[in-house]
Amino acid sequence: MKNVRLQSFGHPAMIAEPPKKAQGVQYSALAIFKDPQEAHQAFENLNGRLEKDKNGLEQKTITFKLNAGTTASIHVRKMAHDHSLHQGLLKKRAFQGENLVDPKKLKTDDCDNHLKEMERLKQELKEKDLDQCNNHLKEIERLKKDLSAKDFQISAQDKIISKLKKDLEEMKHKKKR
Repeated sequence: MKNVRLQSFGHPAMIAEPPKKAQGVQYSALAIFKDPQEAHQAFENLNGRLEKDKNGLEQKTITFKLNAGTTASIHVRKMAHDHSLHQGLLKKRAFQGENLVDPKKLKTDDCDNHLKEMERLKQELKEKDLDQCNNHLKEIERLKKDLSAKDFQISAQDKIISKLKKDLEEMKHKKKR
């Protein structure tokens, strides 16, 4: 591990692993700070376009001009959601002028919303299963009626065949005489 000063962060950090070439000309590196507050402050100090990555984590895109005259971009991503950070912040003292939301309230609201969504989905599934069962029962009843009609038709055909066989036998007997 190597100590470096990340100038755009303005904070000392440690690179936990050497930069890795990901795909094409993309590289990745991991900066580790001494505590979540320092990492949060370094992220806030960055000037860049705030976005969310595919996992919903905040990231800033910073574009700059290289000495060679070309432009390059880096994406600096938070490694945790903000509510995780708030939990850590409340255990320690807050940044100057920082207005913290009670993370317990945030967590409870999130849980309540998730529980409501789960209940709604359970109800939808129950209704869907019930509808599907009713449809299956109707189909079974329809198939029973079809089967009964086929049985009746087969029985009638068997009677006709038996009668025809009997008539044929009688005709053969009459010819022989």
